[in-house]
Amino acid sequence: MQMAKTVTAANRLKEKGLPFLVVLANPSTGQAYASFANLADVMFAEPGSLIGLSPLRTLQGLSKQPLPLDAHTSEAHLAHGLLDNVIDREGLHTRIATVLKILTGQKLEQDNVKDLLKTEVDPPKEPEAWEAVNVARHAERPSAMVYMRSILDPFVELHGDRLNSDDRSVVCGIGYLLGEPIAIIGQQRRPPINGEKYHVYPDGLRKAQRIINLATRFKLPLITLVDTQGADPGLEAEEQGIGSAIANTLCMMLDVPTPVITVIIGEGGSEGALALGLSDRTLMQQYAIYSPISMNRYFGNNYPEEQTIDREAAETMMLTAQDCEYLGIIDYVIPEPDLGAHDNPREASKDIQLALTKTLARLSKQSENKLLKNRYKRFRKMGELSTYSQEAMDREVELLLNISTADKFDENNGAGPGQLSLN
Repeated sequence: MQMAKTVTAANRLKEKGLPFLVVLANPSTGQAYASFANLADVMFAEPGSLIGLSPLRTLQGLSKQPLPLDAHTSEAHLAHGLLDNVIDREGLHTRIATVLKILTGQKLEQDNVKDLLKTEVDPPKEPEAWEAVNVARHAERPSAMVYMRSILDPFVELHGDRLNSDDRSVVCGIGYLLGEPIAIIGQQRRPPINGEKYHVYPDGLRKAQRIINLATRFKLPLITLVDTQGADPGLEAEEQGIGSAIANTLCMMLDVPTPVITVIIGEGGSEGALALGLSDRTLMQQYAIYSPISMNRYFGNNYPEEQTIDREAAETMMLTAQDCEYLGIIDYVIPEPDLGAHDNPREASKDIQLALTKTLARLSKQSENKLLKNRYKRFRKMGELSTYSQEAMDREVELLLNISTADKFDENNGAGPGQLSLN
């Protein structure tokens, strides 16, 4: 009966907007584990701790096969997405202090920020569409985690969806961007194996939703790094609710009460990219590509003789950073090293850090109401009255006029309305 008391206390704590951290030592089982211990904003555990609801002896008695060696341990819980970190007791003090500073919005003093904000950056050259496709898909292009560890100091990765998975298609955490506490989510491409695609999965998006909730609760600016070939098109993803995961992520992104910034760092493919792309400002690296439809059908592992078709498709789809800026889909193009970010990841990281710092400084001057209002307007009016939408409407009006003229002509020649006369 103490479970009700402790859960009520945990709820009251959250209502006050205070961080709630839990450390699971050895053992952490039974009713304490199934009540307040699992309601924390961030959950840590010590290595080798016995963790779970049921006693280990009960699990062994009910199991028809021998249990894994790490069953009911902190390491097993981390692998299944039920914990954020496993940390030795000697490191707990530093980790807890860092997390509390970030969640309570404490800033760190940085001497060079004002000078950085005055830095002028020359606009990067526009690569050819096919060149951008190849560089964006380069096997050694820096991943989201590389950028997170480079631009944030310190950075604390948070694991798991708190259900059953720590899907690595999405990585996330909290940290300091030149002294500013922020939350960050990144789509993490996997090393290519036999042409394997890098997609986003339902459990990865549910992990992202945890961080979006943290940003909302503790008023942390949110940064998302987009790099995916799209949402996983497989049956398993459908059965696990990929559509629901995308929809709910989109919904939550629109309601974050703090500045939200998206950086497209590689491929921005279809719904998988859009799920984490609803932001106040969208930045894009020079050689990144962005398209609201799946690009795999056009740019798969083709034979050399098919590359002419790929080049034509790349040009037609208008997916380069400069194309997207011209269309009003993104706001700023971040320069890269001459051969691409993979040629000098450290320099690429500094360019992203500078662009994020300057963008965040501008957005931070807006009130919560203004941010939400402008974000709504931004996507509500996306594509309206643009050059391309006007051209499309003109073509449609012309088509309707031609149909109307043809109908009148056919009526005069004995054909019914909408029918073609054979005369």
